Amino acid sequence: MRQFQVKSSQTVAVISQFLRKTLRLQDTDPLFLYLNSSFAPGLDQTLDALHACFKSGDELVIYYAVTSSYG
Repeated sequence: MRQFQVKSSQTVAVISQFLRKTLRLQDTDPLFLYLNSSFAPGLDQTLDALHACFKSGDELVIYYAVTSSYG
């Protein structure tokens, strides 16, 4: 598993943009982000706010998929 560090003041949108560039996805290609493998955070939410509520240990783990994992 690859890990990346970003500033906690960034939003989920920054993570989405980074992954799209890294995975060479177009803006129209689907990309799904999940916290704790269960729910999708809003793109405008800050990482520090999500970390405060949903951290695992001392990390905020965000999973991604290019197909919807939940119906």
